[in-house]
Amino acid sequence: MSGSLISASPDAEMRIWNTDSLECEHIMKTDKVVNSFQSDGNKIICGSGEGIMVWDMKSGKFIRKLVDGISTTWMVKFDESRCVAAVQRKGNTWIDVFTFVEDGNEDTGIPRDAERAKL
Repeated sequence: MSGSLISASPDAEMRIWNTDSLECEHIMKTDKVVNSFQSDGNKIICGSGEGIMVWDMKSGKFIRKLVDGISTTWMVKFDESRCVAAVQRKGNTWIDVFTFVEDGNEDTGIPRDAERAKL
């Protein structure tokens, strides 16, 4: 999505702004403050103390939660085939790696599997 900017705030909202009109196009509400997010222009993957969530950037709609049961998300990064997240779970830092499943021609953001490593 060209001409867009994503913001996250302490009120647990992410917003998608149109940089041409300077208007807010979508408000996405989470239960806890978003600590990290990334977008590829089609989807946004964000992490908070609530979990790691996938949102549709064009509609602003929630797609699914990749993982929950974490207390903090330190960092979320993804490419076309996987998502890597540094999270805190039960007092320990973990690296979770999710591999995406493709549904026809569209990346669904649904993980095929998750590998975890405790640091």
